[in-house]
Amino acid sequence: MLCVLQALGGLSYQDLYQRILSAASSAQAQDTCFAAAGLVFITGVPSVIIGAVAASTDWNQTAYGLPAPFARGEAGKVLPLALQYLTPPWVSVVGIGAVAAAVMSSMDSVLLSSASMFSHNIYKSTLRAQASDRECVWVIRLICVLHCRCANGYGATAGYLVAVTLRLLSGEPLLRLPTVLLFPGWREEGGVIRQYFPFRTLVMLVSLVCIPQPPAWPPWPSAVACCPAPGTCWPHWGRRRGGRMEKLLASTSC
Repeated sequence: MLCVLQALGGLSYQDLYQRILSAASSAQAQDTCFAAAGLVFITGVPSVIIGAVAASTDWNQTAYGLPAPFARGEAGKVLPLALQYLTPPWVSVVGIGAVAAAVMSSMDSVLLSSASMFSHNIYKSTLRAQASDRECVWVIRLICVLHCRCANGYGATAGYLVAVTLRLLSGEPLLRLPTVLLFPGWREEGGVIRQYFPFRTLVMLVSLVCIPQPPAWPPWPSAVACCPAPGTCWPHWGRRRGGRMEKLLASTSC
């Protein structure tokens, strides 16, 4: 994949078009591309160093043991293995968290840019040429995410807490978290419980269900005056600013 990227470039990468089309001028877009051409080699140096360290490490002196990850066919897991067995625990936690944050950020950008290109290049250019900008925005939302007025901070907090709790109870061998919640199809291999059930997808769906709050939610006092009551939405802030935020949310929410 790296060889193909270096040979053909990132012309097929959606983030490239997102950065270029959002540039203030054509000169700024050109400067960004020229700078990225040189920085792409610099950003690849840490990956090469980690792979070289893992290849030259005597894994028999670590808790991982022999054979080495390359002999076990786990070359694609070199980064988490190096963080787990070759670094202190706090470095391992911070490193895996940073990788997870970078992956989620990249996926968000790819999803948004892909939806934008679909709405403008396919929907407006081919399917519906008279589509307005507002209609294209709705197409992007239908592709990316459905924004509902019934979702608020209480639902987001509840979904986050439920997801974190279920994920921690499901266990994680890389972080040495014990498995408390067993799903169908689990097996114990070498003293380690392996979950073959798609529990991560299940946790995501359960968290998604917890986010929308029903309109007829039982009233209970808010701890902070600026927080809306459960079952309501965040335009509460807009009323303090002449209703501009309320009008904006009303025009962009379902």
